[in-house]
Amino acid sequence: MPGLPRKLPKPNRSFATKPKTPEVWDRFFNTLAQTANVTRSAEFAGVDRVKVYTLRKEDPAFEARFQAAYASGYDKMEEECQRRAFSGYTEPVFYKGSEVGQITKFSDALAQFLLKGNKSDKFRDRVENYEGGSVGPSRYATMTDEELEAELKRRLG
Repeated sequence: MPGLPRKLPKPNRSFATKPKTPEVWDRFFNTLAQTANVTRSAEFAGVDRVKVYTLRKEDPAFEARFQAAYASGYDKMEEECQRRAFSGYTEPVFYKGSEVGQITKFSDALAQFLLKGNKSDKFRDRVENYEGGSVGPSRYATMTDEELEAELKRRLG
């Protein structure tokens, strides 16, 4: 994500036991709002990840701020997925060890996940029933072992 170093510094373990200042928590929440990654955000801010989860349970204001930052980070991830799926992304092309150009690639898999996630009723996976009739989940999927055994015996005669 823009604005964050690719490799974060290792957390200072002695720092993790000291009381946290508002600036430290601001750093945590700002990173969470960019990445939606609790572990990375905690390490970047120098706080213990377990402390984050403890505060979420104990402090409603902390939980509200956490949810807002996490949602913002998740929105950024979704925007990036949409960009990669529909606008594409460039990758360098190399020939004999030298970059000779770039190509634009698209992610069909991301497009599929986005469509399934946002319009699951229209883009859900479907299964044909064995009887050859309607499209939808197979009735066998909800049968108990005993019911399946009885159906098998009935079919095999």
